[in-house]
Amino acid sequence: PMTPEWSYEASGKMGTVAFSADGEYIAAGSENSILYLFEKDNSTPLWSYTMQNYVRKVSMSADGEYIVASSYSGNVYLFDKDSNAPLWSYDTGEDTRSVSISADGKYIAAGSNKVYFFNRESSTPLWISCDDCINGGAEKLSISADGEYIVVGTSNEYVYLFDKDFNTPLWNYEAEEEISSVDISADGYYVVASSYDSNCYFFGKDSSTPIWTYDTGNEPVYSVAISATGEYVVIGTYDNHIYIFDKDSSTPVSNYTTNGDVWAVDISSNGNYVVAGSDDNYVYFIDRKNSSLLWKYDTEEYVSSTSISADG
Repeated sequence: PMTPEWSYEASGKMGTVAFSADGEYIAAGSENSILYLFEKDNSTPLWSYTMQNYVRKVSMSADGEYIVASSYSGNVYLFDKDSNAPLWSYDTGEDTRSVSISADGKYIAAGSNKVYFFNRESSTPLWISCDDCINGGAEKLSISADGEYIVVGTSNEYVYLFDKDFNTPLWNYEAEEEISSVDISADGYYVVASSYDSNCYFFGKDSSTPIWTYDTGNEPVYSVAISATGEYVVIGTYDNHIYIFDKDSSTPVSNYTTNGDVWAVDISSNGNYVVAGSDDNYVYFIDRKNSSLLWKYDTEEYVSSTSISADG
């Protein structure tokens, strides 16, 4: 069986994790309001920080230098890896469900009932989405590596694409049900989204018409991820499956059956490796090139968040 390099037991459930692209740092947030930062070689946290409420989402720059976190209390926090004292914080006034930082750590997007866009140098947003620009809360969002584009998925069935220079979306797409997950390629050219209507949608950035869609057959899609170039897409579903796609086809190139709902997926930058977490308590690690399951690990509790380094 697979043996972890190390493990850490927090005092509350861990709901969100993020790896730096170089694999050197890990950020994790718990439901008892604590944000942790680790080095990959040590299970003792470098530091921890207690927020006002449970940690909704964490995201990290490619080199691990900057960590951004959001909380149920409405706060967005920016940290430097060398200190647990926030560089700044901003209060949206509402549950801040999602947050994402560009690869160089220069730009940050956060979502509550509006979308907030920051330069890391200031806690004053560069812009806030206009009053009627999004329909529903910004449940999910992801920012391209250079910070040029932000994809947003809402509780009211919409996918939106924003340019960093405007607080109005470039386009929107209406699904049948709430958007469960979104991701964007490193260059911002491709967007993937999923919803509880059992569909995965794959877009080019220049059009709100999907390049393709995939219907799992009445079973919700919980999580999606896209490789850096947009060449590969992975989705995790309620029907106990991990599906992997090539960007040019809605027919999966491979799929894997688990013993539970797949709640979280991630894919390495080059698309060679996939990690997934399920409510059967397992983490699954897949070699996309060989269409093979390399290993799985029993965490003894459902897995709700996964993250992988750039090289896998």
